[in-house]
Amino acid sequence: MMTALGLVVLVAVVTGVAVSRRHRRLSPAVEEVLCRPVLPALGALSPEELASVVQTVMRRDGYRVGRSHDDRPFRAWRADGCLVLVHCRAWRHALVGCNEVTALAEAVRRAGAGEGVLVSCGAFSECAVQAASIHAIRLLDGGAVIRRLQAL
Repeated sequence: MMTALGLVVLVAVVTGVAVSRRHRRLSPAVEEVLCRPVLPALGALSPEELASVVQTVMRRDGYRVGRSHDDRPFRAWRADGCLVLVHCRAWRHALVGCNEVTALAEAVRRAGAGEGVLVSCGAFSECAVQAASIHAIRLLDGGAVIRRLQAL
């Protein structure tokens, strides 16, 4: 669940506003990130922070969102009850490859989910794009996440 502090971080990332010094619970790295332009700031988030941002966007879109655990996909449910597995990769400098897409597709199959979404701060390789189309996995790169955040 998004805490008040998490919401402050989200708003600061979206608007580019630095967080007040009275919020000492933020790590110095996160405070530094909040002073940068939005896309680099998104890329500097930890995997847990990226998952929190994505969960906030999904809640705003009407999804019921479960908790994220370590480096595993988190569960979300659309309004129609369809289970969606969402995997966030906070990779900034590497292309996400087809192995990540295939692994998520297998997790979707095992969980009996109706959909899979792979989110990355970076970009996807051509192989990943092709694998996503074969396995019906939605891909969201850093730019797509920023556009969704700006729409909030």
